[in-house]
Amino acid sequence: MAGVTDPLYLWIEPGRPDIDEGMRARVADPVWFLARQWQLGEQRGEDASSPVVIDVTPSHVPITYDRTRPDLEPTVVPAEALLEAEPGDWWTVGRRIRLGRAAAPLLDPSNRSNFSFGTLAAPYDHLGGEVDGRAVFVSTTAVTTALPAPSKRIRLAAERQIRNSRLQWTIIRPTMIYGAARDRNLSRLLRVLSRTRVLPVPGGGRHLQQPVHVADVADAVLAAAERPGAAGSCYDVAGPEPLAFAELLRISARAVASRTRFVPVPLTPLVAVARGYEQLSGRPRIRAEQLRRLAEDKAFVIKDAERDLGYAPRQFPAGIRAEAEAMGLAR
Repeated sequence: MAGVTDPLYLWIEPGRPDIDEGMRARVADPVWFLARQWQLGEQRGEDASSPVVIDVTPSHVPITYDRTRPDLEPTVVPAEALLEAEPGDWWTVGRRIRLGRAAAPLLDPSNRSNFSFGTLAAPYDHLGGEVDGRAVFVSTTAVTTALPAPSKRIRLAAERQIRNSRLQWTIIRPTMIYGAARDRNLSRLLRVLSRTRVLPVPGGGRHLQQPVHVADVADAVLAAAERPGAAGSCYDVAGPEPLAFAELLRISARAVASRTRFVPVPLTPLVAVARGYEQLSGRPRIRAEQLRRLAEDKAFVIKDAERDLGYAPRQFPAGIRAEAEAMGLAR
């Protein structure tokens, strides 16, 4: 019987939970690999001539990426996946379903069908009843201010990150929101009007405001989630028309049957006082930036939201009257 003279090696490799490494087919030395192919004739076409001279001009272009997105790090993710991927490759049906399942308990069961996929192509056809996870972000029209406010830079950076993501995103930008007893805007004004006889009006109140009721903002958010056509769009949502700040004050005063006298005062001294107040107070109730913004017209076009979202905001007199009633201040 012939003996086995050559050594026998048994290589055991732990099982891998994925096939990523095999699909990548990494090559440690591509130049050697191409040279061996040339030596063995693997680069020769069967019915074509072989190259006689090859002139190559190599160049190197670094792969740039968004450094806030570690999932795009080119030293981790293969270059082919970064360069050849389509925008929708990451936002898969599976990810949309997982996001939808997380949001499903928050939905009214009677309205769930409005958020479902509907008909899906194979192999996802059995998942048509799942909730389609779409991302709706609420920003603010304050990003349009001409003031060099730190909050503006932060909010615009957040919006850029959303726009550059692979989510099916929609951004809703409301103006000043009112309509809840604990809002930080007009509820405070209503309380002041209900007990104050004289109220200074910064700058005379001639600049425009266009506040939006909280229920109208909620309707816009739900409409954006329900309508796939809203994906990739940003909508300003505001009241039906702009009002001068002085008119807003008069309407609010009528809602609480106030006889407050409004006295125009220059804006600049009030801003200086507010700055000092901010430095002295740990939690200031009013900031200099808020007063400075009273010198800006805050009027916005809402036609895109009306067209795409069916947006129909309520009139300010009706909305502020309802808020006064909810607060027990209406007379």
